[in-house]
Amino acid sequence: MMRRIFSGVVFLLFFLHTALQAQQRIYGYVFDRETNEPLAGANVLSAGRKALSKTDLRGRFSVASEVRGDSLQVSLLSYRSRKFVLAADTTRVYLEPQATDLGEVIVSGNRELQARTDAPLAIHSITPGVISDTKATRLDMLLNRIPGVFMVDLGNEQHAMSIRQPLGYANLYLYLVDGIPIRTVGDFNHNALIEINQAAVSRIEVIKGPASSLFGSEAVGGAVNFITPAPSLRPSGKIQAEVGSRGYKRTDFFVSNTFGKLGLYLGGYAADQRQREELHNDFRKLALTFRADYSFGRRSKLNFTTDYIDYITDQIGGLDSTNFYNKSYLSNYRFTYRKVNALRLKAALEHLWSSSDKTTFTLFHRNTSIGQNPFYRIGAVSGSAGRGFGQINEDAFTSYGAIVQHRKDLPFLQGRWITGASLDF
Repeated sequence: MMRRIFSGVVFLLFFLHTALQAQQRIYGYVFDRETNEPLAGANVLSAGRKALSKTDLRGRFSVASEVRGDSLQVSLLSYRSRKFVLAADTTRVYLEPQATDLGEVIVSGNRELQARTDAPLAIHSITPGVISDTKATRLDMLLNRIPGVFMVDLGNEQHAMSIRQPLGYANLYLYLVDGIPIRTVGDFNHNALIEINQAAVSRIEVIKGPASSLFGSEAVGGAVNFITPAPSLRPSGKIQAEVGSRGYKRTDFFVSNTFGKLGLYLGGYAADQRQREELHNDFRKLALTFRADYSFGRRSKLNFTTDYIDYITDQIGGLDSTNFYNKSYLSNYRFTYRKVNALRLKAALEHLWSSSDKTTFTLFHRNTSIGQNPFYRIGAVSGSAGRGFGQINEDAFTSYGAIVQHRKDLPFLQGRWITGASLDF
């Protein structure tokens, strides 16, 4: 009798052990090989092309422990599919971007990730690979690669923009960072891209022509959206220095890592230019971006981003035809300048209610000023030799705002419904 009871207990323990093993899950992560950013929405397939899992907002997936050792595959739009083997409890899979325009994923169409072919807009994307290969020191070196876009360099990162429009300074374009306008409603400045941290941009998306209703009338001529890099899943960083023969010096850097549920990123650059006094063409700029992502679970994520810009430049002024043809580029004034100070804060909470329902709630604060004593306002005082006048002015604002947006997929219509509201005080 005791032998039967003992055999039954052993069988029960063996059965429970087998059942627990069958219920165990193995976790892995999928991220971009070039940027180390986690990739959400990637499909994990079995050898027979059966869907096993999909990565969450942190790029994490899980599969049953019995598939350990099997050959699996990860696929994601605009990335090359890759096969891998579960050989450990935690697997990291790196995907390489695919060089094709039709497979691009963009966010500027509706503030949601979508295929470029699904966006009813004339939109162009500058990928991380292009940004890395170009080694640009100014944004116009990148944006001028896009057909229909002409960004004019006015010296020391000052600029004017033309997107399918005659060149001018009109309020026709909207500049955004992660879908949030960098300036408040009705306050446009053609030099606003000075307020961008070029060293902390993973992708640039340009909407050519009238943008969608999500961005409003300020985007009547187009919109430029700068995407901030997401924190990497493992420790990564970079520092580089540049020195030019005309007094230009620049240092770029970034550091990033993920600690459990918290991902951190810090990046920026410091530029400085010192030339002869008679040229009056010095400038300096400090740009910093900090981003923190916290995952509450597989369905909720909080993103906090801070941008800080401190910039000042001399304004060299204009030349008459005589000086131009004589190649005499000396400045007529030694006291004209432009300076920019900008601070932007953003906190965004994303929640996936289901595979077809998602809500995003964003709070933001902006404090920006552009001050100047412009060369084009310098003039002589009538009847007084050797005396002149100028116009010191400042365009500044402080704003607080919120954006709430809900997305619902409608499979029976092969469509998507997006609704929301925005407030900017």
